[in-house]
Amino acid sequence: MEKQNIIDEIFRKKFKDFQEAPPEHIFENILSGVRKQPSRQAGKIKNYINNNRLLLSIASVVIIGGIVFLSLTKNLQKDEQTSEIQMVSQTDESSESRNTHNLLPSNSEENPKSQIPNPKSQTINTKQSQVSGINSSPGNFEEHNNESDKISVSNVRIDYNVCGNDFKLPGIGSGSDGYSEKSLHSYGAGWNAMKGIKYDNPNDPETNVHFNGSGVVEFIWTENTGEDIEKDTIYVNFFKLPVSNFKIIDSIECTGYPVKLSPYDKSLMRYDWDVDEGILSGKANDVLSIYWEKGGNEHNVSLTTWNKYNCKSITTITIEEPRAITVDFQVIAATCNRNNGAVMARASGGAGNYIYQWDSNSRVNSAYIDNLYSGIYEVWVMDENECQDRFSVEVPDSEMVKARFYYSEPGKTTPSEVYYTNTTTIDGISYSLMDGISFEWDFGDNETSQEENPAHIYTIGGEYKVKLYAISASGCIDTFKISDIVIGTTSLVEIPNVFSPNGDGYNDIFIVQTQKIISFQGIILNIKGETLYEWNDPVAGWDGKINRGNLAMPGVYYCIVKCVGEDGRKYEFGDVFHLVRE
Repeated sequence: MEKQNIIDEIFRKKFKDFQEAPPEHIFENILSGVRKQPSRQAGKIKNYINNNRLLLSIASVVIIGGIVFLSLTKNLQKDEQTSEIQMVSQTDESSESRNTHNLLPSNSEENPKSQIPNPKSQTINTKQSQVSGINSSPGNFEEHNNESDKISVSNVRIDYNVCGNDFKLPGIGSGSDGYSEKSLHSYGAGWNAMKGIKYDNPNDPETNVHFNGSGVVEFIWTENTGEDIEKDTIYVNFFKLPVSNFKIIDSIECTGYPVKLSPYDKSLMRYDWDVDEGILSGKANDVLSIYWEKGGNEHNVSLTTWNKYNCKSITTITIEEPRAITVDFQVIAATCNRNNGAVMARASGGAGNYIYQWDSNSRVNSAYIDNLYSGIYEVWVMDENECQDRFSVEVPDSEMVKARFYYSEPGKTTPSEVYYTNTTTIDGISYSLMDGISFEWDFGDNETSQEENPAHIYTIGGEYKVKLYAISASGCIDTFKISDIVIGTTSLVEIPNVFSPNGDGYNDIFIVQTQKIISFQGIILNIKGETLYEWNDPVAGWDGKINRGNLAMPGVYYCIVKCVGEDGRKYEFGDVFHLVRE
């Protein structure tokens, strides 16, 4: 029995170094075969050893050497895996070592976001996208299943490239020998624990993982099925996100002034600015100037950056412009075109403590000015930040009187009655809708009237100048006159344009038609301006003879008529005419 126990112990020691122990029923079958004939088996073994000592010695050396070699190789692989995991999670002190192994730089340095101030006057909202490193869109991870798509770092095949520190593990089955579905058994399953790695649930094959660093990490899914231990390994390369934070260099003090911005990291591959309809100038990776034409608004300014791994980050800052300076005016209108208008200005917006400077007034810091005529006035307003703007205001002329009238057609004879219609307005409104207005008419014949719409009878013909004076309730006055009102046909002279003294009894005498004149003088001139004939009786006329009875030659002549009308006024008329003898 003691020998049997020794044999059992020998077998168990031999099998314990196996990575996976044989099933228990196989182990028992081997032991039972040995137990049945212990003496015979022992004798055969003894004889075989005695006859083959040299051969057994050589075989033992070979077997022992192989076991040692396999053990060293396995330990070396474990050391390399442990070394890789430690390198990607170490601090800057080990970065030189990682680079010698073609690993990506560490992300263990202090997060740049923690170095950026957050001014109280600004609302900062930073967004960072988690994307695949190769032609991907934000929020997605690209799985490279084709062998040609995989990249190697330190001779390790990379299964996934990740921008940032967070990744959702794809579960078992990512390798060629993996499983087709996830299965959690009571014997246990989970991901390998590593320094710097945090799982949401290490026993979930599709859990989210956070890696506090950058570089290649080996994730091993181990599952005990009850019959054997099975493992699946994936390699994930974590790329550091670029810094997209930026700072305000100069704040905006005045509306329309530029704000200067600058990114913290000026060495990235690409910078895209979104300035919310602002006008931008400067270099994208250096100092930018942005301004907006309207004041008092909030503007979202975003910076999207890409690094050499095609990873991107977005930072958005809300910038509020100062309110623009505005001015409300209270105006007292001038009246009667006098300098009795006034303006009160009240500014708002900006930084307060306003100073006023009127262009037409030497007084500084005076919001009120007076003694103004009607017109447009301009004022400069400046706040305590020396932000300034220019404004204009109009001072109207109230009770602006415009006297107007029209009249009926005068008669051709005297006496003649003329009707006058008043169309006077005050501030563009008919006088008939207002109270307190008065009128004074002068008809040009020493007669006057205070009626609104008078009718006047003229007893003597002639041309008359009629005036209307309109006076408002405040004493504003305006005058309107018409100077060519002709009454009757007084002093009308008509000169004929054709004269034919050929003896046919028709139009043989040149007669000037006149009415109501008391004196007459007619003069005939040739085209050279020489006087050919004169007469004083308008009825007598001219018979076409000159120089003691000589006939005037056919052609063009000029007639001048000088007369005095019954109104006592002197008139002079002139016109050309043709003399023909056919």
